[in-house]
Amino acid sequence: MPKKLVHKRGKPVGAAPGTLIHVGERKSGEVRIHYLDYDADRFEEKEIRPENVRDCFHLKQRSTVSWINVDGLHQPEIIQALGEAFGFHPLVQEDILNTEHRPKFEPFDDYVFIVLKMLFYNPARNEIRTEQVSLILGDGFVLSFQELEGDVFDGVRERLRNAKGRIRKLGADYLAYALIDAIVDSYFLILESIGDRIELLEEQLISDPGQDTLHAIHNFKREMILLRKSVWPLREVISGLQRDETELITETTGVYLRDVYDHTIQVIDTVETFRDHARSLHVEHQQPHERDHESADHHGEHLHSPDLSGRGVRHELRLHARAQMALGLPGPLADHDRYRRGPLRLVQTEEMAVNRSALIARGTIPSVYGDVHV
Repeated sequence: MPKKLVHKRGKPVGAAPGTLIHVGERKSGEVRIHYLDYDADRFEEKEIRPENVRDCFHLKQRSTVSWINVDGLHQPEIIQALGEAFGFHPLVQEDILNTEHRPKFEPFDDYVFIVLKMLFYNPARNEIRTEQVSLILGDGFVLSFQELEGDVFDGVRERLRNAKGRIRKLGADYLAYALIDAIVDSYFLILESIGDRIELLEEQLISDPGQDTLHAIHNFKREMILLRKSVWPLREVISGLQRDETELITETTGVYLRDVYDHTIQVIDTVETFRDHARSLHVEHQQPHERDHESADHHGEHLHSPDLSGRGVRHELRLHARAQMALGLPGPLADHDRYRRGPLRLVQTEEMAVNRSALIARGTIPSVYGDVHV
């Protein structure tokens, strides 16, 4: 079933601001709370049952760096308890529970609230799944809230456990950067999978351009819309973190955030390229069917192409357009008095045929068209 571009609201109309209601797909199972507490010399890791959420409240008072991760948002009382203990606004708690937010960045006096989208590719179903991740960066702590168990942060956890690199020597702002960087890096893996899908769609469009191909192209276009919605605002998030004058983000971490910003721009550019490609695939699928309904009654002699697919016809039209420009022939390609396209054939005028030998000699068009009679 195609993904919905607009989801139903789970919060009742007219509910008071700060009302804690989970908005999104309802998940089953127990909420999982896990924390890591560390500095350069020590490391502690522990999992806490939801009913014992108070066991991690003391981490706020420590001089170490603490990362508390919550998997599962369907028990609002846990988010409320953590919010009251760590002092973030009821509206922030409400936003954490609303999984339909776009990526955003909101600075407060003593913490920063960040919303991101984590992406997963399901090869069995050929689809991209999005999951909201909320981060709260405070003085010496990071809280992360996820819809489901399972994420792209395993590499960060391993670096913390094994004291690899500089992560254990730097503060909570560097930890927040590492989590954001892991999410952005995972986008490139998704884009590689999308690139493979584009190649398969192109092959399918040539070999079997039927209704199944059309449905696949439509689904692909919808996924590109959802992907753009997930990654495009990320540029504003990273830029906001760089510009914000809060003391929570050090100059050292700011350098790394600039690198993430560059990666974000690369992701956005690639997504835009894929969206353009999706539109062109749809056009390529439609054009052969449009030609089947065009009249076959044309005046003039016909130049038969060795490749009569939609791709081949457009390619030859582009070749002849360049040829017209190269030889100074007036008139645009779409001028029906000079050059016309019919069902499974190309129509040329006497002037084009006269210049055919010059076109081939200059390498502007290939010499595989066969004889032309004027």
